[in-house]
Amino acid sequence: FEQHRDQYMDHLLQVSVTGDWRPWLAFFLTGVTDQAQDALKRSRRLRQLSEDYRQLLLERRETSNTVRMLDLVLQTPY
Repeated sequence: FEQHRDQYMDHLLQVSVTGDWRPWLAFFLTGVTDQAQDALKRSRRLRQLSEDYRQLLLERRETSNTVRMLDLVLQTPY
């Protein structure tokens, strides 16, 4: 929403002026949909990255501590 702040504010102003919520609601729901799709894509990429690293560690016969460390690092992906 931050990228489209001006449009967001314009839609809210139009709600105040006309009382018609439909354009703002459509804009808002499109933004929610876009954000949800982006979150899904990122979570899938993160899961794949985790699996790739885990496989690499197993192929290198790393210790279980190394694998646990990977799990801890990926627990809170910022």
